[in-house]
Amino acid sequence: MTERECKPESARRPDLFDKVITINVGLAIFGEALRSQGAEVIHVHWNPPAGGDEETLDLLNALL
Repeated sequence: MTERECKPESARRPDLFDKVITINVGLAIFGEALRSQGAEVIHVHWNPPAGGDEETLDLLNALL
């Protein structure tokens, strides 16, 4: 019997990435780091509105 089989269910430490699905928003390198450790990763490509330019963002908000 392995150590894991000998422990009661409540005493078992779950593996960190057993059931974790990560949603990575923005920089792909963060998701790649998690994926390399066995996590399931969904990457969402995101950029700040108006490329982060506050003046353009103000103009876009004025249209709302």
